Amino acid sequence: MAEEEPKVHCPCITCSKCGVWIVAIDRVVADQSHETGKMLCPECGERFDFDADRARVYPLRQSVYERGYFYPSEMRDS
Repeated sequence: MAEEEPKVHCPCITCSKCGVWIVAIDRVVADQSHETGKMLCPECGERFDFDADRARVYPLRQSVYERGYFYPSEMRDS
């Protein structure tokens, strides 16, 4: 049996334009009232602001985590 690639649990935000999920580590900034961040989608180039409470935590394969984004279909395959 092949050894399974280790998983990294990290917050991710979905791009509102193309639907790609983007790893949100190091992109969240503390504001006085709540945490926000600025995001640039590596797939479609859309720039957008987001609230950190929109983030969902996913267990990602190391290779996907290092790439910085993933497609919803990749989560079904892992």
